[in-house]
Amino acid sequence: MGDLPYRFFLSRVLRLYGQPSPEDDEISALDRGTLVHRILERFANEEKTTEADLLQLAEEEFATAEAAGFTGYRLLWEIEKETIREALGVFFTADLEWLGGAPDESHAEVAFGAVDVEVEGLGKVRFRGMIDHMDVLGGEVRVRDFKTGRPNPYTSGPTAQSAYTVANGRALQLPVYTAAARQIHPDTDIRAAYSFPLSDDPTREGRPYTEADGIEQFHLTLRRVLGMARAGTFSATPDGESEYSSCRFCDFNRLCPTRRRQIWERKGRLDPAVRRFNALGGRAAIADNDDAD
Repeated sequence: MGDLPYRFFLSRVLRLYGQPSPEDDEISALDRGTLVHRILERFANEEKTTEADLLQLAEEEFATAEAAGFTGYRLLWEIEKETIREALGVFFTADLEWLGGAPDESHAEVAFGAVDVEVEGLGKVRFRGMIDHMDVLGGEVRVRDFKTGRPNPYTSGPTAQSAYTVANGRALQLPVYTAAARQIHPDTDIRAAYSFPLSDDPTREGRPYTEADGIEQFHLTLRRVLGMARAGTFSATPDGESEYSSCRFCDFNRLCPTRRRQIWERKGRLDPAVRRFNALGGRAAIADNDDAD
C-alpha cells in the first residue's frame, strides 16, 4: 500500500480487476517471477543439492510454462530461458557462499499462521502468509524473500540505510518473516535478507535484517501506512524517476487522470493528508515538501 496507494484502493478496497495487457510477445514480469519462484521452491522442497539439479528443474518448469502458453514468441522465449539458466547458475554459487555451506534443512513457501504485531496507536496488526525460503544451518536460521526484479530499490539509497528493512513502505516481508520464523524456531538466531536470483550480483542484499536493528523502523512504517489506510488516503503517485515509469505497469493506468503528475506535485506540497506518505521517503516523495516530517 505504501508503494501505490491508489492501486491498493482500487484493487483491495473497491475490488476492481485490472484490464489484461494485449501484449503477448514475451513472458510477463509476473509470470517470470512465478516461474523462478517455482523452480527455487522445488529445489528446496525436493531436497535437491547440486547446480545440475537446479538447472534440470528449470527445464521442467520451462516446459510447463510453454504448455500453459504464456511464454510469448519462440525466439524471445529462447533468449529468456538462456538468461534464466545463466542467472540461476550464478545464483547457486553465490547462495552457497552467503549461507557458508550446504544447509542442514532447507524449506520453501513455508506457511505460517497468525503473526501479531502490537503497534502503538493502532493496536494489534495480524499477518498471515508464506516465507519464500528458510534454511537452518549451524544453529542459525536464514530467511529470505526472493525478488526477481531489479535489486536497486532494496540495496541503494534510503532503502539501504535507515529504511532498508521495509523499502520505504513498499516491502514488509523481512520483519514479518522473521517474526514467523521465531514462532517456528524459538530461541534461535534468525537473519533475514532480500535475495535477487536473476540479478548479475544476487548477493547484493543491502544490510541483512535482524530484529534488534529493524523493529523500530518496521513499527514506524506500519503506523504510517495503516494510518493512511484508516484515514482513507489513497493518493495516485507517479514515479519520480521518469514521467510514468511505474504507471505503465499498473493495471489501472487508464483510470488515472492524464495530469496525474501535476496533480500529485501540487497535492504533495499542499495537502497535509499525504504527509505520512511523503514521510516514507524513497520515490514516493516527489514533492519538495519541507513539512513532510
